[in-house]
Formats: sequence, structure tokens, C-alpha cells
Amino acid sequence: MQFSRLLFAALASAVVAQSPIAIIYLDPGFAGPSQQISSIGECDAIDPSTMPPEVGSIQVASGIECTTYFDPQCQNVNQHLTSTQSNIAGPPDAQSILCQQPN
Repeated sequence: MQFSRLLFAALASAVVAQSPIAIIYLDPGFAGPSQQISSIGECDAIDPSTMPPEVGSIQVASGIECTTYFDPQCQNVNQHLTSTQSNIAGPPDAQSILCQQPN
């Protein structure tokens, strides 16, 4: 019985760890090619084999904020996104994204 509980807890943690904290989309309205972001506090380069380096909309988990960057190393800030947005105003160019919990 104890082993079953530990196994269940481990599997539940693994599933939670794999859940995306944000999903970026090429087009407004959560359309077009997309990329899931699963890491908090780590720079994620936008994969050119998945989608072009542009973000038109974003779904963000509750309690998470994301910043897009013009470069692949999260150095040159583009936009700070504090919530889900179906149509991101401003320059869509983005080569990387960093998501984190606000202070």
C-alpha cells in the first residue's frame, strides 16, 4: 500500500512537470504553428523547425509571466506578457522566451 502511494505521487509529479506553463502561437487567435513552454526561469529558444520566430498570441498559465526576446539567448527584451493574449500588439519578432513566476 505504501509503495502504491509513493508510485502514484511520483507519477503525478512527473505529469505536472511536463505540463506546459505557456503555449506560443505564430498567429493571433491561438492559431498556426505553436510551441509549448514547460520550464520556469529558463530561456527557451523558439525552435525554427516548429515555427517561425514570431509570436502572435500566447496562452499563459495562472501565476506565470513571460517575456519574449529578439535574440535566442534572452538578452534583448521584446515584450513582457503577464497573461493570456489572443492578439499580441507590437512587434511579433521573437527568437526566445523566458517564463517565470512574478515576485
